[in-house]
Amino acid sequence: MNVTLARDLSGYANTVQGSTTTSLTNPSSEIDKRHDDETYPDGGLRAWLVVLGSFFLLFATFGFQASVGLFQLHWSLNQLSDSSPSKIAWIPSVFIFLSLALSIQTGAIFDRYGARYILLFGSIGYLVTFFLLAQCTNYLGFMLCLGVLGGLSSAALITVSQGVISHWFKKRRGQASGLAMLGSALGGITFPLILKPLLEKSSWPMAMRTLGLIVLLCLVPGNLFCRSRLLATSSSAVVNVRCYLDSTFNWLTISAFGFELLLIIGLGLIPTYAADAGYGQRAGFYLIMTMNIGSTFGRVIPSWFSDKVGRFNMLLLMAVFTLASMLFIWLPFGLNSLVALYIFVFLYGFGTGSFVSLSMGCVGQLCRGNDFARWIGAMDSVVSIATLVSIPIGSSLQSNVGPQAMVWFLVGVLSLSFMACSISRAGYMGYKWRWNAKV
Repeated sequence: MNVTLARDLSGYANTVQGSTTTSLTNPSSEIDKRHDDETYPDGGLRAWLVVLGSFFLLFATFGFQASVGLFQLHWSLNQLSDSSPSKIAWIPSVFIFLSLALSIQTGAIFDRYGARYILLFGSIGYLVTFFLLAQCTNYLGFMLCLGVLGGLSSAALITVSQGVISHWFKKRRGQASGLAMLGSALGGITFPLILKPLLEKSSWPMAMRTLGLIVLLCLVPGNLFCRSRLLATSSSAVVNVRCYLDSTFNWLTISAFGFELLLIIGLGLIPTYAADAGYGQRAGFYLIMTMNIGSTFGRVIPSWFSDKVGRFNMLLLMAVFTLASMLFIWLPFGLNSLVALYIFVFLYGFGTGSFVSLSMGCVGQLCRGNDFARWIGAMDSVVSIATLVSIPIGSSLQSNVGPQAMVWFLVGVLSLSFMACSISRAGYMGYKWRWNAKV
């Protein structure tokens, strides 16, 4: 571990050898000096077009994932009415799991060969997914089309949309990542608004073809604008697992795992929580919308300030903010006041939304730009496990021991994630804690 740490922090050690403190307010005192041999545009038309392309890709992938629960409800009432809800739930679970778990492979391919071809093949597969779904009528067809083909193709698109930002931005990477991730939050708002009337008033084939056309409109600018500029050396491994030897990265991955649990359980079980509290199913739909609106702001505003105060610092601050909202709003008032619950889910969306973009920014400080996709893919492959276990765990707690027990479970998860992130921050500085360091 010491050898790895010395290798990863060699540039940092030279920077701080003659300094004892680092000012939060001094923009020139940024600790991350390890990769100064790489040059980044950090702006300009070409770089911001890359952000725009990434925005559209995340709108079509992560944004759609936030509304895939509507598919489960529709199937249980129509095509798959003879299947149990738990069996149907495996279809979106496999879809989301594969889209993250395969990032370790797709990230390595992106870093070595660039964005063009992996983006092209991913786009074709993702677009075909929706037009094939229009023809599906049974469980196996839905699983193969959405779960398998959709998961495989979206893994390629998500990897590119996350990886290209690190090729064009360094000092302003938090701002750029936040603006790109805004696409996923807006997609989480837009797709439910489109899907709900489509599934209620038109046929299933027409609804899927309409979604296919919307996805096509997003994939075109994504393919046109997203280009890589830092390619890995030919000697680089196709799948790089050396990042797992970095203890700083491992602690950050553990914290990201917990953050993903909070996000998925919130999206999946807030409607059920509202129903148990007696607020009705309609309130559950609008609560999810409110959470996604909060997430929209959360993916931009904290990322914007993270470039000024430090990405690890901002991630820890947002963890404390989210924990406080759970302890002082959700636990005491969630079952007694619908107004309080609406306020909470907005704040909860703001906090959990920031975790996604800020975690990406922290990973960018641990590796070179031309290795970023592999590192973020390695993290996503671990975090993907949370997408499989989160809903079953939360649902079991909610149904067996009550909704308050589920909230306390999430409080515990967030507390452990905060501790892991704190250790990762300390590891980045050679396991020497400095409160005022811009990290």
